[in-house]
Amino acid sequence: MKDNFNDIWEAMLKAAVLENSYNLVKDYPSVEEINKMKLPRQYEMKMHKVIRHYQKKIKVTKFIKYAGRVASLLLVAAGIMFTILLQFDEVRASCKNVVIQIYERFIQYDFNSSDGDKEIIEVGFVPEGYKLECEEIKSDGMNIVYKNNMEDTIRISFFKDNRTIYLDTGEL
Repeated sequence: MKDNFNDIWEAMLKAAVLENSYNLVKDYPSVEEINKMKLPRQYEMKMHKVIRHYQKKIKVTKFIKYAGRVASLLLVAAGIMFTILLQFDEVRASCKNVVIQIYERFIQYDFNSSDGDKEIIEVGFVPEGYKLECEEIKSDGMNIVYKNNMEDTIRISFFKDNRTIYLDTGEL
């Protein structure tokens, strides 16, 4: 009984939708009349511009999509090649040396004194294994260099004028 009611309801709904669609469309002009109508030039230019913009947008999105895929594939391939190359001792050693050189060249600690003292500083703590190699005392400050037996250096520069201490763990 319920299935029959649903079938009748769907048939009535379908007939109502078709009748409504027909009533909406019957007042429209025929295809021949529409084809005879002339549209203003501004409207045609605007439509061509919208179409070109839409086509360009589609091309750009496709390009970005494929460029992202290519970039990710290149990144994966480079990662795999780098992983394979790290199996060799020479490559690992050279990578370690590059990281150490970058670290030593660009890592520098700057300490600015907040109080107004302009006296020569004394080094209170030196890491184990480091020995004083050079100490220069000048009128405007001092330079101290500590070195260990592995040729690692610590250089401390102190300037009286700006009360700044530079601590560098890189090479001389």
